[in-house]
Amino acid sequence: MLTTQPIGTVFKWRNFPYQNDGEVKDRYFIYFGKTSYGVEPIMFHLFTTTTQMHYYHPEVGIRRNNRIFKFFSGQFGFPADCVLDIDMGVDSYVSVNLPSHNIEYIGFLTEVELRSIYQLILEAGKISKMIKRDILHSLRKQDITGLKSV
Repeated sequence: MLTTQPIGTVFKWRNFPYQNDGEVKDRYFIYFGKTSYGVEPIMFHLFTTTTQMHYYHPEVGIRRNNRIFKFFSGQFGFPADCVLDIDMGVDSYVSVNLPSHNIEYIGFLTEVELRSIYQLILEAGKISKMIKRDILHSLRKQDITGLKSV
């Protein structure tokens, strides 16, 4: 279960049921912490990745100006080149909606990647201050210090 995983855990959610286009398929996520300060229910903050690289083409991509972090095939367990699009926002799921039998842990980001992504999160307008604080708190609990406060 995610409660025992470190922030930066990369996992595959098999048969992800909440697709925007309705198609049930596997999705790749990065765990970025959970709600803190006694907030109930506990929400897990997850960023998803996309392999739809054409959206980010520097000249014609419709998301070319979005804040992104790129991963390459084989890096941290990702099976293909993909993009983490910070400007698409973070997904938060109640712990009971995370089926442990459909989750496969595949890798972990290093502190270097976590720090770089956190900087992008701070700049993102679509992510609430409360979620940014949760992520900062989760990073600090993992002894990643010296980060700018929200």
